[in-house]
Amino acid sequence: ANIEVGANTPALVVDDNAWIDALGWDEKAQKVLREHTANGRLTKIPAKQKKLVVVLRWLATKFEAERMYTEPDVNAILKAVDDEDFVLLRRELVDFGYLRRERGGGKYWLAPVEDAAKTSDDE
Repeated sequence: ANIEVGANTPALVVDDNAWIDALGWDEKAQKVLREHTANGRLTKIPAKQKKLVVVLRWLATKFEAERMYTEPDVNAILKAVDDEDFVLLRRELVDFGYLRRERGGGKYWLAPVEDAAKTSDDE
């Protein structure tokens, strides 16, 4: 999800990171989001699992608790932040326990917070 800006394209003056502050997460997590997003969109998927988990945790905030989503619903939410790698992100959200998926893949839902991957602040 690399975003290339042409030489004649004016750079955006405001990089709106207010949403990152609004999450109220620790500084390490905020730094990961600042490094991997621009204006609320994912610019690259982190290679390191620890950073990927921060991105997945952020993506999980885009889903409502106790609501069922179809696969197209999930894709639409993820395409809003990364229209190239949304399938990979959907799979990672399930693999890391942020989203649950019905057998056969028809319905998705947000996993309870305590079930999702834990990140350690002491590393």
